[in-house]
Amino acid sequence: PWGEYGYYNLAVFYGGCSLDCLFCQNWQHREYPSRPKLVSVKELEEAMHNRVTCICFFGGDPAPQTIHALLVAKKATEKGVRVCWETSGQLAPHLLDKVVEMSLKTGGIVKFDLKAFTPSVYKALTDGEVDIALRNFKVAARRFRERSEVPLVVASILLVPGYVDEMEIDLLTKFIARIEPEIPTRFLAFHPDYMLRDLPPTSIRHAETAVKIAKENGLVEVSIGNWWLLGDYY
Repeated sequence: PWGEYGYYNLAVFYGGCSLDCLFCQNWQHREYPSRPKLVSVKELEEAMHNRVTCICFFGGDPAPQTIHALLVAKKATEKGVRVCWETSGQLAPHLLDKVVEMSLKTGGIVKFDLKAFTPSVYKALTDGEVDIALRNFKVAARRFRERSEVPLVVASILLVPGYVDEMEIDLLTKFIARIEPEIPTRFLAFHPDYMLRDLPPTSIRHAETAVKIAKENGLVEVSIGNWWLLGDYY
């Protein structure tokens, strides 16, 4: 926001993940040394100087190291710093409550990367269980109305050609709309990476169809994120 021009966001990238996504956009963390340099809570607290207004946990995924992230987040709240998260949602329920509470208190956001809806598609793409992610999204989204000025929960959906097709988009957006139609939902363009280098980037038609389906299903705030990757690929 313009009101924070000249201030900083402290980005905490965790080298680990609960999933093994074939399309991982940050796969380089898998090549970190087996004994990487560890960063303590105190070091991150010291990095939150008076020009840092927001701290964001992502990766990888903060989920496997939620305890560490929550300890850092506690220091952030004491300093008046916003706490944001980007996660697949593969969190233990009792930790999810704490994650959501931290963001609710500080004006931050919890962004869920919803990979797919159908269990077999989710498993094929991530080797994970979709029920955990959907359950946690639903629990977090129930608190959406507790704060009106900044959305507490945001959904993102990667449009993987041949996998996250019209049916998956229909199922996912109906799921979100049933819980809370005003949850901001952002579609992201896929680009070939990691183990899915044989697929094309997302086509313009695919993205436009996704937005159309989402709006028809009742979602109010729908957008396309990295639209510059779109093209006439299929």
